[in-house]
Amino acid sequence: GGVCLITDAPPFRAVDLFQAVIMDWETRNHDEPYFSISCASNWAKELRDLGFVDVAEHGLGERNAYPYVTVATKPS
Repeated sequence: GGVCLITDAPPFRAVDLFQAVIMDWETRNHDEPYFSISCASNWAKELRDLGFVDVAEHGLGERNAYPYVTVATKPS
């Protein structure tokens, strides 16, 4: 059992199209090879698939986007 807390940039689905394009451009031009893959992923779904419960996700910053937090609990 335990708690998983992921805090990172928001997923593409949580931002408008323009912001998603800017985030992807920064990925390609600032040597962050896994950033776009991470932003395209659905970490809440992945955690549920791994047996975590009480999965919640939300943005904390400006426009509810950054930092983006996903928290989940895994029963003992």
